[in-house]
Amino acid sequence: MNQIFKPVSHPEIPPQSILFSGFIFKEIEIYEKLKEEIKKIWGNFIDESDLFPFNITDYYFKEIGEPLFRRFILFDNLLKDPSKIIEVKLKSYDLEKKYSIEGKRRINIDPGYLNKFQVVITTFKRFSHRIYLGEGVYAHLEYIFKKKKPTPLPWTYPDFLQESYINLFDKWHKKLEI
Repeated sequence: MNQIFKPVSHPEIPPQSILFSGFIFKEIEIYEKLKEEIKKIWGNFIDESDLFPFNITDYYFKEIGEPLFRRFILFDNLLKDPSKIIEVKLKSYDLEKKYSIEGKRRINIDPGYLNKFQVVITTFKRFSHRIYLGEGVYAHLEYIFKKKKPTPLPWTYPDFLQESYINLFDKWHKKLEI
């Protein structure tokens, strides 16, 4: 009988990941003000996306208003330990509260990371496909890279299915040569 040798796995250093964040807002002035503040917290920007209309859902209309826009920023900030994204999400939550009026957010901040395998964003909302990271934060896997191309998954958010978003993350993946 032939036995197939299966080596035991060992702890590894996680893949080098880079921080990015998505922002959903109505007022560009709020975004611009916040942008200067987050630069002091998470470092310089490598790239900033175009301004995308955010009209694929009305989920944020009641709280933030409409019309809504989305923009992404890629930071010059390597996450040697991707679990540090928990701290980034918690700080993002504090910033959302800081810019709120009467308990209503004026901007939504979705930090995440990009590495050679995947694009992950963070959320406080649990769901069957999300992995709990700690301190109320869950990882939401948006894309995996197949043949070095961002590939959506069954649970990928509808806006992330748009060609403009896929092209952006493809560009960032290539730019980083990861």
